[in-house]
Order: sequence, then C-alpha cells, then structure tokens
Amino acid sequence: MVLKFTRFSPSLVFFSFFMVFGLAFVFTSSGLLGVWVGLECGFLGVVSLLAGESAEESEGCMKYFVFQSVGSGVLFFSFVLLGVGANSGVCWGFLLLGFCLKLGLFPFHYWVPSVMSTCSWFSCFVISVWQKVAPLWVLGGFGFSGVSLVLVESVVCLTGVIGALGGLGLLHYRCLLGYSSLIHTSWMVLLCLVSAWGCILYLFVYGVVLGFLIKNLFSFGIHSMLDFNGFWAPSSSGFFLVFLDFISLGGVPPFLGSFPKVLTILLCWKVFPFGVAVLILCSMVSLYYYLSVSIAAAVGMGINLSFIKEGGLGILEKRSSLFVSTFTGVSFIVGVSLLVALGFGG
Repeated sequence: MVLKFTRFSPSLVFFSFFMVFGLAFVFTSSGLLGVWVGLECGFLGVVSLLAGESAEESEGCMKYFVFQSVGSGVLFFSFVLLGVGANSGVCWGFLLLGFCLKLGLFPFHYWVPSVMSTCSWFSCFVISVWQKVAPLWVLGGFGFSGVSLVLVESVVCLTGVIGALGGLGLLHYRCLLGYSSLIHTSWMVLLCLVSAWGCILYLFVYGVVLGFLIKNLFSFGIHSMLDFNGFWAPSSSGFFLVFLDFISLGGVPPFLGSFPKVLTILLCWKVFPFGVAVLILCSMVSLYYYLSVSIAAAVGMGINLSFIKEGGLGILEKRSSLFVSTFTGVSFIVGVSLLVALGFGG
C-alpha cells in the first residue's frame, strides 16, 4: 500500500511546470493543433508524477499511459478530419471516443479506479481534478447536436450508473474516490455542453472539497475502512472532519459540495431532463455508500473487544443500516420532489 502523499524529487517542479504550461496552452490556443499539443504537455507531466518506486505505482502509471496515449491518437485523428472539413458522423464518433478515453467515460471507465487505487494521494487529486480541466474545456467548445448530443447524454448516464454501483461494498478509499470521480465527471460533462464556465466552476468546487478530503485522509493515516477498528483509530476530531468531507462530496445541503449540483440541475434541466434525473439517482446511491462507510467507521471506532464479545456489534450495525436507509429514503423523496417541481416549472 502506498502511504506517501507524493514522491518529492527535483523533477517534480519541472514536470509540474509542464502540467501548468499544457493547461495554459489549451486555454490560449485558437487552433486544434495547439489544443492537442497542450493536452499532450499536461499528459507528459502527469505520467512523470505517477511513476513511482513501488510496483503498484508503476503498474498504475503504465495503465494511465496506455489509455491516454490511445486517446491522444484518436483525438489527433478526429482533429485531422475536422481540419480537412469532414463533418460526418464518423468524425464526431472518433472525437467522442477520444474524450471518453481521456476522461475515463463509458466504455473506458475501468482505468480510473484501477489507476487511482495504486497511485499516491497527490496523483489521485491530479487525475481527478487537474487532468479534467483541459478536456472538459475543449469538449464544451464543440457544438454537439442531434444524434451526437443524444450519444453524449447516453455515455454520461452510463458512466454515472457505473460509478454509483461500483462504489458499493468497497473498503479502500482511493478506489472509492475513483468511482466517485466517475459520477462527478458525468455531472461535469453534462454541464460543459451547456456552459463551459459553469463546468469550470463545478470543477473548482469539486477540487476544493476533494482536496480537503484527501488532505485529511493522508494526515490522519486513513486509507481504508480497515483503519477504523476497536483496537486502533485516529482521533475523533479527525474522523469527524473526514465524515464531513464525505458528506460534502456527496452533495448534501448546506455543504459546499451541493452548490455545483444545484447549479447543474438549474442549467441543464430543460436541455437534458433525462440525464439530470439519472445523475440525481446516481448521486443518491453514492451518498448511500458515503454514509455506509462513514457510519461503519464510526461504529468500529467506538467499539472495544468486550462489547464485541457481548454481541453489541450486531445491534449497532442494524441501527447504522436503519439510519443510512432512512437518510437515503428522505434524500430520494427530496430529489423526486425537486424533479417534479422542475418539470412543472419548465
């Protein structure tokens, strides 16, 4: 298990500069070739940060390199077709395929939790936040319409469903954050089709919430649910901070993480009513496993060996499951009410 936040070395500053330079190049470029070069500069910097000392880090880096390289090739081919004036369905299909590889959307979603479960905490943040800025900005600049727009909405919905169901029953938090990243990426892709600046705002808030969560997980040495047990646990204040970060990441009002989702609902409901409804349901499922892992950790943190022998663990687990089910049920009712209100209002 990788316990370091990142691998500090003299090359860290150099390749971090490549990441920043690539993003700036994408934002300032006025042509497709410049956009592609900027994406590749950012990709070069991130691959160098992912390369670690352990076999797990090297394996994750190789997976990331393969998928990003194939995605870059597909994007370059689609950009060439656009440059020569081709405007067929095949051209837009290759364009969407390249962005699916870059962002980890369906059907190429499986590399995201696999890579994030083996890399450092800092690399998890970079993959989840920084590496999404440039592709989302470029994706929002293309005018998808007709069948291609329906195809993008379908990919977004499938990615959200996979992210919601894949996080159920996981113990390790980095892999859990990988599936959570799939859900948030779905929200961001849907939003970037309507408002590119709204998507950047979503990504900024998501980065702040995820950054605090990763910082607290690393600071208190929490890597999985196995770190919370009756024999050892971090301080109660540390657990409380992690719990609040998870709840905010799930989008529960009035925490900061709820703001971008409300913004997405208001901006995208009239354009993508089906996609917004599916993503709301996916967020409810993700909230369920956020609460499940947090409450299970709280139960394990406060239990001693004698209480376990007396059978009290089963009672607490039942009460925790009842609380999670009740909370999720209330969230479902609120979500359905919001959808009905938006439907009548539109």
